[in-house]
Amino acid sequence: MQGKRRRWLERVIEESARTAEIPSWRQVHAAHRVPRSTA
Repeated sequence: MQGKRRRWLERVIEESARTAEIPSWRQVHAAHRVPRSTA
């Protein structure tokens, strides 16, 4: 579980770095609850 979450977080940071837009920790936390399509 922990490893999967870390890999997900790394991918989110990698994608945000590509768009030069770093999401706040609150947005990252919210992304856990809402579907990826809305994020």
